[in-house]
Amino acid sequence: LEKAEEADNHRRSGKPVGPLHGIPVALKDIIGTYDMPTECGTVLRKGMSESADAEVVNLLKISGALIMGKTVTTEFAYFDPGKTTNPHDKTRTPGGSSSGSAASVASSQNLLSIGSDTGGSIRQPASLCGVVGLKPTYGTVSRNGLIAFGSSLDQIGPFSKNVEDCELLYDSIKGHDKNDLTSIKKYSETKKVNIKDIKVGICEELIGGGISNEVKNYFDKTVQEFKKLGANVQNVSVPYIKESLPVYYLTAPSEASSNLNRYDGIKYGLSDNNHDSSWDVIKNTRGNFGEEVKRRILLGTFALSS
Repeated sequence: LEKAEEADNHRRSGKPVGPLHGIPVALKDIIGTYDMPTECGTVLRKGMSESADAEVVNLLKISGALIMGKTVTTEFAYFDPGKTTNPHDKTRTPGGSSSGSAASVASSQNLLSIGSDTGGSIRQPASLCGVVGLKPTYGTVSRNGLIAFGSSLDQIGPFSKNVEDCELLYDSIKGHDKNDLTSIKKYSETKKVNIKDIKVGICEELIGGGISNEVKNYFDKTVQEFKKLGANVQNVSVPYIKESLPVYYLTAPSEASSNLNRYDGIKYGLSDNNHDSSWDVIKNTRGNFGEEVKRRILLGTFALSS
């Protein structure tokens, strides 16, 4: 409330304000912050904060946003809705792993929020919670300060209630960061375009089986709406698209296994150190990982050693 009052006074004074001035924004609890813990949904990071804010947090503050706090994430952002329920129906899943960020916007606890997406962790909860979510092109938003899951796949992105707000938040956090080696300097974006100049591709390999009738009906209605508005809708074939899932389940767990090596109870994070040997310390500390995390580590370590 003090920060909100400061923002109001700043605006009344006639001083220049940023595009997000006074707007409350929540952060997925996997984005590093200096002044509050970043626990990543795991006991291994209980109470841990970072030595500096993530670059996206710096950019949000420059834009005038009010950081409201952290939203629930599943352990290390692995896929699972965790403790969060869907605000539209508490018996249904909100999706994951950015479940808290999506649900906080859908329930109007925050106007905007930030999540991260490795294999759908922004896009899926946005869809299931009925909000707008964007996984930006890799490298357009700095990953500096993001606690990594799969380093070649992770990307920070926005949640909002509408497309305009999503664009506003994305524009506030994008840009080259010299401290992130995967950050790109030049890329092309189209600001405004007539829908009649857009070509929409419908991937033939992804509209067959495995989709419920209700979802398929809504998908077909959306396609018809695009056509009605004048978009050029065409079926396209991506022959190897179905190989993407096994490739993901090889790449992501391998990178996850590597990224989680540091949680060994000796040099980083929680330490269960009441044991006679360093091997027992490592074993008992890493035994605090949740079941899904253990599965990813096992699969990734196997892939890396095969």
